[in-house]
Amino acid sequence: MAKYFHPDVLDKGLENISAQITLGHTLKLHLLKAYTQGATYATVTGNSIGSNLVALTTGDCVIADNTGLGRKLTIASKSILVSAAGGSGATPNLHVAVLDETASKVLLVTDETTDEVLVQGDARQIPAAVFGIAQPT
Repeated sequence: MAKYFHPDVLDKGLENISAQITLGHTLKLHLLKAYTQGATYATVTGNSIGSNLVALTTGDCVIADNTGLGRKLTIASKSILVSAAGGSGATPNLHVAVLDETASKVLLVTDETTDEVLVQGDARQIPAAVFGIAQPT
């Protein structure tokens, strides 16, 4: 269950993600058939199995309080069409990534918890995702 935040996100916080949209960068959600922490942009895009990836807009990225635990970024749910079979066997290891396609950066990756075997042509709803940065302890 590898997860990842680009160093720009770690250095500049959750706002960096929505700021890239404001700067005119194209950010898209990708459904990945596999992910290894620290994988390059080329590897991640090569593992993408969604064909009609929808660009995120500023309204898709909402930053809010995380009930006293820090701050959280919620990214809206998006629908994609599966362009290639995903996963292998009965237990694939699917992930969702937010990619800055303008700057060729992997901004963040998280586990896709259903890990269903996907078939080319399937419609797939990527659920809303929440990412947080905790208060220091």
